[in-house]
Amino acid sequence: MELDKYWDNIHKKYISTYDDWLNKYTKLFNKDFKFVELGCGRAYSSNYLISSGFINVIATDFSTEVLKIVQEENRNLETMLFDMTGGLPFGDNSIDVVIADLCLHYFDTETTKYIIKEILRTLKPDGYLLVRVNSIKEIKNNNNLEKIDHNFYFDGNIYKRYFDEEDCKYYFKDFKIYYLEEKNMSRYDNPKVLWELCLRKNWVKEKASLFSEAFIYNSLPKYFFIKLFSSLAFIGFGKYSSNPSFKYNSRIPEMALAVRAITGGIT
Repeated sequence: MELDKYWDNIHKKYISTYDDWLNKYTKLFNKDFKFVELGCGRAYSSNYLISSGFINVIATDFSTEVLKIVQEENRNLETMLFDMTGGLPFGDNSIDVVIADLCLHYFDTETTKYIIKEILRTLKPDGYLLVRVNSIKEIKNNNNLEKIDHNFYFDGNIYKRYFDEEDCKYYFKDFKIYYLEEKNMSRYDNPKVLWELCLRKNWVKEKASLFSEAFIYNSLPKYFFIKLFSSLAFIGFGKYSSNPSFKYNSRIPEMALAVRAITGGIT
């Protein structure tokens, strides 16, 4: 069966629901941010963003049939048809937030790397990538898997990659990791184990540039004030990189908002 036909059947047969996974991140985003959801399926994440007041949202998929369903369900949601394995049809540094919810674990190593590189290219400096991918623990829920490569299998219909923590660090090594945690959820009425990541592009480099500008154009006391609170944010967000046992703190988005307010938007 062709891959697009396989997914057409899945989306017609099963209806899932939005599981609130983006809620904790939305306070970090401005209402005029440009969002792109890759491999959107029924576009649960995009519809949530629209309902939350974000108006610049594009839901993308390679299935013509599923995008017809998405458009019927929400006329206010922009859709785009393309296959991400051929690249992303967006300009360099043009997207504020890319969402890849359970759509990046179907490809071989080189294709996975290429798609992630394309995401990195299209994100603005300091842009966000929000991701969920299969956990290696999910293998126990799948029978008759044929191993193709490291953590990469064929289930008789489609190829699937299963991530462990080291895989997450490896594939997303060019991003700053804010959040990395293994979670349980229900998908199509079945239990599922996944990894959830919140990533950001060029965080340290861009912050250094902003600090320099603050020093040049603003008063010295304000510069130190910005540096102090931005450093505190860095400790909160960046702690993961030096402490593998770090888990997400639900207060981190609120910390970021406080820093943004105090520093005049420099977060």
